[in-house]
Amino acid sequence: MKITTTFLALMSFGISFSQLLGVYEFTGAGSCPNQNPNVTVQPSNSEFYSFSMQNVFCVSTQNVFNTKSWNTSAIFNSSEFLQFGVRTISCDRLTIDSIIFDYRNTATGGSPTWYLRSSIDNYSSDLATGVSSTVTGMLRDTIVLDPSSFSLLADVKFRIYLTSMGSAGAAFRVDNVKVYGKETFVGTVDYYLDNDGDGYGTGDPFPSCTNPGGYSLNNLDCDDNNAAINPGTFWYQDNDGDGFGNDLAFEMGCTSTFANPVTNSDDCDDSNPSLNPNTIWYQDLDNDGFGDDNITETGCDIADLSIINPILIGGDCNDNDHRIHPNTIWYEDADSDGFGDPFLTETGCVSNLENPVLIDGDCNDDDAYINPNQYEDVCDNDGVDNNCDGSIDENYDYYACTGEPLPHDYYYADVDGDGFGGELICYCPDPGYGVFDSEDCDDNNPNIYPGAPEILNNGIDENCDGVDGYLSISEITNTSLKLYPNPGTENFFIASSSLALGENYLRITDINGKLVFESKLNITESYFMEIPSATFLKGVYQIEIQNASQIVRANWVKL
Repeated sequence: MKITTTFLALMSFGISFSQLLGVYEFTGAGSCPNQNPNVTVQPSNSEFYSFSMQNVFCVSTQNVFNTKSWNTSAIFNSSEFLQFGVRTISCDRLTIDSIIFDYRNTATGGSPTWYLRSSIDNYSSDLATGVSSTVTGMLRDTIVLDPSSFSLLADVKFRIYLTSMGSAGAAFRVDNVKVYGKETFVGTVDYYLDNDGDGYGTGDPFPSCTNPGGYSLNNLDCDDNNAAINPGTFWYQDNDGDGFGNDLAFEMGCTSTFANPVTNSDDCDDSNPSLNPNTIWYQDLDNDGFGDDNITETGCDIADLSIINPILIGGDCNDNDHRIHPNTIWYEDADSDGFGDPFLTETGCVSNLENPVLIDGDCNDDDAYINPNQYEDVCDNDGVDNNCDGSIDENYDYYACTGEPLPHDYYYADVDGDGFGGELICYCPDPGYGVFDSEDCDDNNPNIYPGAPEILNNGIDENCDGVDGYLSISEITNTSLKLYPNPGTENFFIASSSLALGENYLRITDINGKLVFESKLNITESYFMEIPSATFLKGVYQIEIQNASQIVRANWVKL
């Protein structure tokens, strides 16, 4: 047992305790709060208040009064406390000698400091302090009170405060709170009418040995028609004006000096009126910034919500499609080519357009063969921007493109006649010196081409492998792969009987080097594969299969 210094001094002078006035003994099963029973011993002419809490929260546990969300800082917070007390119900007065209570905190609570204060001085000074811990059994402290301050009282309350709790989730447990003292008959007591039942009265005194009902022992009430307004009212600053106050900015009394005071401390962010206990969160399953009005939760902390991707904005019309929401822009697609007119639009969940689509970019919505998915016929010199990129017949070469019916093939100039092409000629008939291959790295020298004999250390890359020498991986072009049909319009097939077995990688790139298809291959025998190329734009594509020992390349033309 821990006994205060004052208690030891009084014992040394032979001063003993008076009778046990009452015990707060919480023997019930787990409940919130555990008040079963509240007080197991009651004095004959007085009554104990219920054991209560302010701005902390109950945790259901049997046999103790268990609370959490205590102050975790070392700064004293007078708005969080446990409260108990006793008052007379006859012509007796109370003298309180001492208080004994058991306590401890749970595992994550650290070593918080407790403070005991009383209503005698409006809870302004400490009667005693002590340090709690996570011991297995309960700690016990005895507080001996100054008889000059706690004699002949009609009503007294005590509060237990905490600082430096290890974590807000840790609990502080109290049990067997005993109040010692005596009752002394002194005659009638002055009572004051308490209309609003808040414990504070007003008007003229009414002498009586017992409370006649609806009266208080004081006349301090400032508004006896409003139980929420009295000298014990806690006011909290509501900076954001959402009706919920900041628990760290408070005052107590009949009035407040705050610019916007409220009587609750429930705000979770007093700088944001959108965040408070009444905030409605909407589930945004498709992550489009609009939530489903039919799937909501209310609360302060997003971490406590069970809905997926909660947001503050509702109104989604299809929470399974991120493209459809109140801000969706619809475009009229008059020619039904899948691309809409950027100048004929509607916004909203649905559209009244004749043929609405979600993709714009059409530069001629009267012609289904003109849209961003079309290939620009660069050699027909038709004066039309077929692919809506803002350019007409880009790369048109008048001397290479004769305007005859097109064979739908690309050709590359083989100026040096080594069988490998360099510069793209045009999308036109072969002028007589074109090839399908574009791998020549110097089309002005017939001795330089892919696979040419490499002359070491002469500063020239004869075989077009990027180095003056030989790469560790050999390159085989147009020798091992068969592509058919080539040219083609839809899917095409790749076949080879000479690829290295095991792990290979297939890559398909367009004329600009953009990757349009890739796949990991595990080749165990002759290779055969159909390539889904229906979505490819018209043009030339390079097919490349690489493994640890070689790179095999070939070109395929999409008509």
